[in-house]
Amino acid sequence: MKDDGDLPVFMVSLDDDEARPARAPRSGNPRWRWVAVALALAAAVTVVVVNRQPAPERQSAPEPVPPVLGSSTRPTPPTSLPDDGSDWNLVTRPAVPAGLTQDTCGTSAPLPRVRSAPLNEMTGVKLVIGAAGVLDVDSQEMTRQPVALADGDRVRQVLDAGTDTYLLVGTCRLSDPLRVLRVGQAGAVQEVPVELTGAQVLRTLLIAGDRIWAAVDSDSFNRKEVALIPLSGGAQVPLPSDFWAFATLGDLVVGWVGELGYDSPNRIELFDPVTGRILNSFRGVRSAAVGAGVLLWTGTRCGQDCPVMMYRADTGATSTLKVGVPADLDLNDAVISPDGSSVAMAGDAPAVTYTRDGSTVPASAEIRVLDLRTGRVDAVPGIRLVDRYAGRPSLLYSADGRWLVIGVPTQTGSQVLLWRPGLEAPVVAVTTDDTSAYPPPLAVEGF
Repeated sequence: MKDDGDLPVFMVSLDDDEARPARAPRSGNPRWRWVAVALALAAAVTVVVVNRQPAPERQSAPEPVPPVLGSSTRPTPPTSLPDDGSDWNLVTRPAVPAGLTQDTCGTSAPLPRVRSAPLNEMTGVKLVIGAAGVLDVDSQEMTRQPVALADGDRVRQVLDAGTDTYLLVGTCRLSDPLRVLRVGQAGAVQEVPVELTGAQVLRTLLIAGDRIWAAVDSDSFNRKEVALIPLSGGAQVPLPSDFWAFATLGDLVVGWVGELGYDSPNRIELFDPVTGRILNSFRGVRSAAVGAGVLLWTGTRCGQDCPVMMYRADTGATSTLKVGVPADLDLNDAVISPDGSSVAMAGDAPAVTYTRDGSTVPASAEIRVLDLRTGRVDAVPGIRLVDRYAGRPSLLYSADGRWLVIGVPTQTGSQVLLWRPGLEAPVVAVTTDDTSAYPPPLAVEGF
């Protein structure tokens, strides 16, 4: 440093030796000597104070490595945390979507993260994809052309009834009434009238026996207006009060009974629309799935290992399967394979994180497959969902049960994927520019 002739320059050492000036102060001015000593003492005290501060507390551990997709979805989390004298609080960051997209109504949907492969084998699958038409996956040919929808229309449900396909169509306004379109094999479209009375509103379409039914609810508190309306014409069939129809089992209609809400209702009943009677009632039901001629459900208050109950429509017998499933497994909206051997659903990814209160938090969601013979739960590799509700995919099985069909939104439309055990990633069946619904409503021809 250049000496300007006014201030002395010192080099301060922090060892035990006495600080040595690099240049002696001017004689005849002792005031500068005391200033220099004061500066040296202040520097030494400052260093000592800084060095004696406690090390900052470690608040979180490095982000854990996510589980490998395709392996069992119930890995054993670490039973203890490293004892290094710090407070460990393992936190897994929430899943980040691959992006956001919007349908024709401007509704945003988070995009799942998908790692897929090209299709290189024959599948024998024919798909009804919303209003986009019927696709032969192997030939990539449309066996029925798309249905022209009005601006703002969106397909809420697809129901394959053999020779005809039924579409439940609504508008961007949820308060607008739904309409039913019947599409023939040649592609002819006809609107099917549904005669509603009072405050009735159309909710869903069901196939029970050889009839197509429209299940209607009341837009008021008058539960006496809940009914089934045959699309082929005829009188309404009143449903029991607080009966919420959601599926069919052979000739019977399956419904939740009670006021819908968190952890309630917990009763499922089977209703015969021919006689107007309740034939079976099952209590203590937490979640349920219907398909392949069976009703499956898990009970309430079953701890960490819930038994799976099954009712068979062909025999009327109820049994407890020899498999236990985790308590967080949710069969609602699950699909059952045609042979009844497996169930696919969207569910939380394994919880591998700790919070300060000792609970675990799932990092993301995935598509899970439950083997009803062994109780094993596996994740479909190559797909990560933001959570089990946002951007929930469409799920169904092919007619032969070999393929799991998965519909997901994309930036410009939708994509349909196929997966079977043994594949490290799902294969792409088709990508469409149909933005009438997210996720795309699907049906399989011949199922």
